[in-house]
Amino acid sequence: MKNVFINYNAKDNLGDDLYVNIICKYFSDMKFTTIIPKNSGKGISKIPNLKIINANPAKIRRQYEKAIIKAECSMYVGGSAFTEPEDNLGDFWDFKYLFAQNPIYYISTDFGPYTNTDFRRLSEEYFYDCEGVWFRDTQSKAEIEGDDVDFAPDLTFIADLPEPIKTNKQYAVIAPVDLSGRRGVTMFNEEYLKKMRFIAETLKNKGYDIITVAMCPAEWDDRVAQIFRDLGNIIVYSGDNLTQILSVIAGAKAVVGSRVHALVPAMMSGVSIVPVLYKESLEQMLRDVDGSLACFSVKKLSEVSESSVMDMVNRKPQFNKEQIKKQVLDELEKIKSEFI
Repeated sequence: MKNVFINYNAKDNLGDDLYVNIICKYFSDMKFTTIIPKNSGKGISKIPNLKIINANPAKIRRQYEKAIIKAECSMYVGGSAFTEPEDNLGDFWDFKYLFAQNPIYYISTDFGPYTNTDFRRLSEEYFYDCEGVWFRDTQSKAEIEGDDVDFAPDLTFIADLPEPIKTNKQYAVIAPVDLSGRRGVTMFNEEYLKKMRFIAETLKNKGYDIITVAMCPAEWDDRVAQIFRDLGNIIVYSGDNLTQILSVIAGAKAVVGSRVHALVPAMMSGVSIVPVLYKESLEQMLRDVDGSLACFSVKKLSEVSESSVMDMVNRKPQFNKEQIKKQVLDELEKIKSEFI
């Protein structure tokens, strides 16, 4: 059995936990190891071929070194792996090259944003040494050249989704984020939350029940969810309710928000989406699948109106599900054939 070290954004984030579940299931004949913060990881704790090591902040680098040495391959799964850091650039590259001691694959990631062209140049040099890089949007793919750099839709387009919850009620799901700590968009946070509240109130006034989902409490989704508490129920991701939340999303009339891993399962379930996004690569990721999809940007919130929202709510996703799944599965099969 091949040994693989898998790294991801280990913050009890529903989307990232979903990534790990998909990878470990697809490569079921491989043994995975990951390092995550203590008292986290409920969403991945039942994966049979995954060994979880609790991180010790005082020994974290040594823990990574030991786990990587024992592995035959490394994988990083998920977005924002190559967003230019505001500081500690040396530490950023130090850890990137630590992971790359083995053959390394970046799976379903994206590139940017960045402001320094040196960051792009250094990234391209780094990707040259990687075994494979899978960008989930064509904008990122266009930024980086290389024989082993590919595009395929987001990994979660092949997720095994549960049945929708059974209810006679018509409801919308709100999946907000906190922009206050996100580089380049912090200044939009107050207006963003006002517009998200406006959208929720618009749907409430149209007769929809409102369910707010906090998909990553570690990034304060649960805090911003409180803005909607008087409009309906709030569900906070705890690691052991992944299936419940996906079932709620699948049963919705519409999903509104900024968490793409609320939007992607909604699309695959045929649910209308109202994306309110903070990165151009996320907009591109969705439009690469559904070319005529409308998206709101946090940088252009003046475009949010009752009519524009309802136009999105009344539009069903338009794409070939089987074709998108095939693209994702082909990319996974390519990794499997190269590694095995």
